[in-house]
Amino acid sequence: MSSSPTILSDYNVGNIIVPINGTGYGVAGTAIAKAFIEYRKAVGYGNLHGLTINCIGGKPSFETKEDEEIIAPYLKTDPNPDKLSFVFWHAGHLDSLNVPHRDMSVAYTSFEVDGLSAKEVDSLGKFCTIATTTTYHAGILRTYFTQTPKVLVIPHGSTNLNIGYNPNIEPYKIWSQKLGIPLRMDTLVLSSIGKYEKRKGFYKLLDMAQHSKYPGPTLILASWHNPFFNFPFDELHSRGFRQVPSNGYTVYALNNLKVVLLPPTKTRRELIQRAILSHGFISVSHGEGWNLPLAEMYETGIPIITSLSNVIDYLDLTHHEYCIPIEEHVITSAKDGIFFHGTHNWFDFSLDSITKEIAKLHNTVFDQTCKNSIGPFRELASWITVLGRYHAV
Repeated sequence: MSSSPTILSDYNVGNIIVPINGTGYGVAGTAIAKAFIEYRKAVGYGNLHGLTINCIGGKPSFETKEDEEIIAPYLKTDPNPDKLSFVFWHAGHLDSLNVPHRDMSVAYTSFEVDGLSAKEVDSLGKFCTIATTTTYHAGILRTYFTQTPKVLVIPHGSTNLNIGYNPNIEPYKIWSQKLGIPLRMDTLVLSSIGKYEKRKGFYKLLDMAQHSKYPGPTLILASWHNPFFNFPFDELHSRGFRQVPSNGYTVYALNNLKVVLLPPTKTRRELIQRAILSHGFISVSHGEGWNLPLAEMYETGIPIITSLSNVIDYLDLTHHEYCIPIEEHVITSAKDGIFFHGTHNWFDFSLDSITKEIAKLHNTVFDQTCKNSIGPFRELASWITVLGRYHAV
């Protein structure tokens, strides 16, 4: 290893320690493992001779047979004790992993608030280099680690699904038929993906039902799932939503808003293919270390309404017409009573700021001036470019 490595390919990495499954972390972990293998083959072994991949959490769960065929030959139960490591995992849980040569290895992590816990600081400080997803998060890390470890900024990886948005579809017709519910021609159909938790801001989309400023009927295709607990139907009922009979779908309605609680899909491809049967994708998180669905939807070219453009700077949203403006964000204590308890902060934004962008999308969709086909951002698809491009900050 060079005495002062500054790019990821300078590290003599032999152990890739990542989750491999269908979660967001697992999808990114799979992309990272594949990238190291592809890079190893491209350079003729070189720095990555004797590559070993360890799956965090036990047996891997592969999205595709192709992924399994690429990664399986390198899978080992234990890392190679003679090699340096690249680890992708939650900062606070790094101490539970077997990581050879931590003091010369790379920890890649992300976080959702504006600070770290004492445990996270201790865990990260045992590595020579920390990689994170954006310059915003790198700046936070630098407040804790002023000299060492080094900090790399590396965009997250995602699988190249090779799916393109078709702006000529008529979502109200598609979902009228699927749901067995007549929808008006001016119904705006929005897709939304992620774990149902306060951080993701989905409750604000439910609050819109009693907020009269969006211009017409809106249907939200909600792929909201959380492996930690069941969907809280009481959040719908407490707002006055009532279930609407449909063709085997769970649909709730209040005033001008309908929400379709969609079942999980077997694959990411099926999830994204279903989500693009809409006029646009909406993401209103209070905090993101990264956002896999946003990256995947961005690559399809679908119009996107999003918050927190400052903490997803691996996507070029500066020209994007439907961003919730940064000046409408305010800092608030990060509390949800489950994962976050007010120790640090995240962003908040008003219903006015959300519905203003929904109204803009609605108006441009129905006067046929809507902006689409912004992607693809292919660096996210392979992740392999990070091995030689992203420098320390």
